[in-house]
Amino acid sequence: TLPLFEVALHGFLISTTEFYLLLSPQNETAISGFVQAISRKYVPYFNQKHARTGSLWNGRFLCTIVDVAHHGLDVVLYMNEKANSTAEQFHLDLANLSASPHYLGYSEIRWLHPIKEWWLLGNTPFDRATGFRCF
Repeated sequence: TLPLFEVALHGFLISTTEFYLLLSPQNETAISGFVQAISRKYVPYFNQKHARTGSLWNGRFLCTIVDVAHHGLDVVLYMNEKANSTAEQFHLDLANLSASPHYLGYSEIRWLHPIKEWWLLGNTPFDRATGFRCF
């Protein structure tokens, strides 16, 4: 988990126009607190770096509830495919766009909390990465 925010981050996707997070909150205010912290810390940095003003979000952030125990792998796979597409289209490094390198066994993201379904893909990291590639 990300203890400061009381959320477990299972996956993420950064594309040219969107930002996806697959999070499990530890309490009912954890996600709103996490998003609020991003707005307070990252937005001033981003605006200063790019000489702009205003909100990071184009309106309010959008969220939905996902049953991570049953559909978490589907969401991570969706983010993987979208990251691959973005990387190919804009000639970007996939390692910086999503949690896919972690799930594929190419790198370790220490602050990522893999979904339970991923652990069920095999007994070893190699088996899990191979199982993830087969989806």
